[in-house]
Amino acid sequence: MEGSGMKTNKENIVRFLRGNSAEPIQFREIMGYFGVTKAGRTKLKTLMDKLVDDGELFAMKGNRYMISVDKVAIAGKLSTHRDGYGFVTPDKGGEDIFVPARFLRENMQGARVEVQFPQTNAMEKKKGE
Repeated sequence: MEGSGMKTNKENIVRFLRGNSAEPIQFREIMGYFGVTKAGRTKLKTLMDKLVDDGELFAMKGNRYMISVDKVAIAGKLSTHRDGYGFVTPDKGGEDIFVPARFLRENMQGARVEVQFPQTNAMEKKKGE
């Protein structure tokens, strides 16, 4: 990505990520877009962390970021599979929700959990985080 010459501030970072919201964006791509050098890396990282703390951005594995979206949360009981993934049976009934292994972390078989997923996917097949 070419540098934009734009000032690196919260508003411009959010605007950039909203304009590229289809996929999470690597931190180094954000650095490149704003023309941030290695010397300015810490300042940008601090700014990004503040946006995550404020709930405007979502930090993902692999030093990637995306705009936070409204999420639906469903509580239920976790059933795990030996291959690492699991399903949550909602307390209020309905279809089980698939949870990929990367989102299970230290949760165990039978644990009471809360599954969150983007509201835009609520009508599609549910996939939890």
